[in-house]
Amino acid sequence: YQCQVCKRGFRQRHSLTCHLRTHSGEKPFECKVCHKRFTLKDNLRVHERFHSGRKPFECEVCHQRFTLNDHLRTHQRTHSGEKPFACEVCPKRWTTIGNLIHHQRTHSGEKPFECEVCFKKFSMKGNLIRHKKTHSGEKTFECPICHLKFGEKANGLRHMKIHKAPSDRKSTRLNSSHLVIS
Repeated sequence: YQCQVCKRGFRQRHSLTCHLRTHSGEKPFECKVCHKRFTLKDNLRVHERFHSGRKPFECEVCHQRFTLNDHLRTHQRTHSGEKPFACEVCPKRWTTIGNLIHHQRTHSGEKPFECEVCFKKFSMKGNLIRHKKTHSGEKTFECPICHLKFGEKANGLRHMKIHKAPSDRKSTRLNSSHLVIS
């Protein structure tokens, strides 16, 4: 069976039918919870695990559970030390392709994420999201002592040092568990 659009061949008619949806954009399978639509029924079943909290894949070393088998395989690299993704510019290696791509931007200078307000560019999406809070004034981190709010976790942690006695400031390291996310 051959696709008339891209000429790709399939052994089964059902496989061709599913493939044709990639060209038509048809997504006949809908999540009953969030109404997201899918081209394949199996993709809907995997998606539904995120709503149900079902995590059928378990790490044999630490017993942490995962929704997707791919997430388990990536996690297992933390135990084995395997880093299959190598930078072609420097000797650094990574456990995931995503981390390698982020790293490669340090060499290329690529910054594909742009703020639509001030047009500042970022190499990582998370940095853009954090930056956008400077425009919106959103402050999600709250000091549990004086209830002052901060847009960035690092600023909240730095602030909390004022509540410590001078002798405690040097020896005690604060972590994010001290901040309340409001």
